[in-house]
Amino acid sequence: MGFFDVEKRSHLKVEQLLSNATQKGARVVLGGKRDPQSTCFKPTLLINVTNDMDIAHTEIFGPVIAIQKFETEEEVLALANHCRTGLAGYIFTTDYAQILRVSRSLQVGIIGVNEGMVSCAEAAFGGIKESGLGREGGSQGIDEFSQWKYVCVGF
Repeated sequence: MGFFDVEKRSHLKVEQLLSNATQKGARVVLGGKRDPQSTCFKPTLLINVTNDMDIAHTEIFGPVIAIQKFETEEEVLALANHCRTGLAGYIFTTDYAQILRVSRSLQVGIIGVNEGMVSCAEAAFGGIKESGLGREGGSQGIDEFSQWKYVCVGF
């Protein structure tokens, strides 16, 4: 029963975010519905997303790509960093200077450059802001589950 409730809440959250966005002018290009034969939500592509939509400021945790237009690097960084959460950010470019500049400026715990899947056991995984505290994975993950003690001895 509990697992079903979690699944139902997840579906409802995605449906509410999509409803809010479409009521404010976003358009579903692909998907946008739960598969009635399973507990899966269909992969969804949403365009014309604007900053006044809840989906622009919420960690979706569902198969939704919400596309928001921008004109400049400064504008997109302001949009991304205005969010209360900061789990992951993604950069698609071959410009090394831009990779460094944007990586330094994005307020997130994980950055993927030309990669969609950035998680692996060797790397620290975790966000900043309202996306959680601490890390799992990598040596940082071991530190999170360790109790450190500093002892200073003078003779």
